[in-house]
Amino acid sequence: MLREARLRRGIELAEVERTTRIRVRFLRAMEEERWELLPGAAYERSFLRTYASHLGLDAEALVEQLRRGREPAPEAPVEEAPPPLEPRGGRGPRLPARWAILAGAALAAGVGAVVAARLAGGGGHAQPSVVTPPPRASSTTSSTAPQIPQASVRLTATGTVWVCLVDDRGRALIDGLTLTPGEARGPFRGSGFDLNLGNGYVRMQADGRAIAVPRVAAPLGYRISTRGVRELPPAARPTCL
Repeated sequence: MLREARLRRGIELAEVERTTRIRVRFLRAMEEERWELLPGAAYERSFLRTYASHLGLDAEALVEQLRRGREPAPEAPVEEAPPPLEPRGGRGPRLPARWAILAGAALAAGVGAVVAARLAGGGGHAQPSVVTPPPRASSTTSSTAPQIPQASVRLTATGTVWVCLVDDRGRALIDGLTLTPGEARGPFRGSGFDLNLGNGYVRMQADGRAIAVPRVAAPLGYRISTRGVRELPPAARPTCL
C-alpha cells in the first residue's frame, strides 16, 4: 500500500526522506514489510504513521493493522470451577430461640419503665419525660495525611519528534506520538516518569525548571523523579508498544 500510494503520486524515496527525515533504507524496509531492518520496535509505529500521513493514507488504520499483526495469539480462557453444591434440605439452621426470648424480655422491661414513670407523676396524669441524649465524643486531635512529594514534566516539540512517556505504574501518558514543532504535552505529575525520544528536538521542563536536551538526531532517554533528571541507557527506555 505504501509503495503503490507513492508511485501513484510520482514521488521518489529521496524526496520523502527530505520531507519526513526518515532514511531511505527505512522507507524501503516499510514498503517491503521488513520491520527487522528498522532501528527498533519503538520506531515502527512512529515511522509508519509519519510515512502514511505524508502519502495521504489512513495512518491510524495502518498502525492498528501492524499492531494486530505483531500481537501474540490470545490464550485459551481458563474455565472456572463450578460453585459448591448447597446441602440438601432447603433452609439452613435457624437462630437459637433464646434470642427471641431475650428480645421479648427487653421489650417488657422498657414498657414497665414507661408505666412506672407515668404513675410516679401523681394524679394519674402522664408527665412528659425528657430524654437527654448522651454527649457525642469529640476528637481533640486531628490527623493530617502526609503529603507525598511529586515530580512534574512538560514537553514542547521544537521539531518533528517521536515521544514515549510512561509513569511509575507503567501507564503510557504519551503513547508513542510524533509531535510537530510547537506541540506541547503536560505538565504531568506523579512519583516518576521514564521518557524515550526519537531525537533531541524537544524542550523539557521538570519541576518547573528547564532541562537542557542536546539537539541531536539520535534517540535519547531520561528518568524524571523527585530526585532530578538523569539519562537512561537504551535498554531501560520505554517503548510504548
